Amino acid sequence: MAVCAASRYPVGTDVEEVRANRAEPLMRFLHEEEQKMIQAAEDRDFVFLEIWTRKESFGKRSGEGIAVR
Repeated sequence: MAVCAASRYPVGTDVEEVRANRAEPLMRFLHEEEQKMIQAAEDRDFVFLEIWTRKESFGKRSGEGIAVR
């Protein structure tokens, strides 16, 4: 896997392997609305990874990381 970005501004990236049953153990780290979106999705693992990789990318870009509640 390779990621390339060209920007004047900080960029954060994240790459995750799509695996079955990945969402359930990590749902507790997501906001209630995000959990609802995943529960309503036909492909829960895919929607979970969309949300998770966005959060990690933003955390890496900002330098704050992901805060665990």
